[in-house]
Amino acid sequence: MSWFRKTIFPSFIKDYNELDFKVYDSCAIEECEFVVLDAETTGLEKSDMIITMGAVHLKDFQINLNDVLDQNYGHEKGTAAAEVHGELPEMTSRELSELQKELLLFIGNRIIVGHHISFDVSKINQMISTSHSGFKLKNKVLDTAQLLYRFNRERYDNEVGGMNNLQLDIACEEYGIPIENRHTALGDAYMTAQLLMTQLTVAQRRGIDKLSKLL
Repeated sequence: MSWFRKTIFPSFIKDYNELDFKVYDSCAIEECEFVVLDAETTGLEKSDMIITMGAVHLKDFQINLNDVLDQNYGHEKGTAAAEVHGELPEMTSRELSELQKELLLFIGNRIIVGHHISFDVSKINQMISTSHSGFKLKNKVLDTAQLLYRFNRERYDNEVGGMNNLQLDIACEEYGIPIENRHTALGDAYMTAQLLMTQLTVAQRRGIDKLSKLL
């Protein structure tokens, strides 16, 4: 008799796990569907939690602003994060499972994009696996900060400031992207999506026409 039991996930996680995450492997860049997201958290430590989550869809160099994700996970006021994000929201009245389901439905099997996205992905995995042990996002991931460095490696290696210039607001200023609603999840996701469109254009000019060449 085994002492280990297989984790039984709720239906929304089962549905997510059954998606085809290889569907975009050979796709041209303009045919890929991206979900650009940002998580604002109470801090940068492992114990810190998601306050808000924002995301937009992008396909064929167009951002769909008619269907966005803007979630409030809530947190007690008075933490250090208020200095960055402003006054923190009160605890949300929505059930965590409802927020998790909404998030996974919005992400789907799309390519996840973000600025220093590994942090956001780790926080999503942590938030969902706390309720449902063993959960992990399966999507392919693209980091706009890494793309900036990849396309301008010599510059970032040699200029004053170097890697610090990979910050989202500095990158947006350089490419003429308006800085609006900075340090809000949806605002940062929208700016990152605009940055991604610029980077995809650069990629195509360099002959990077498929997702497999971009990742």
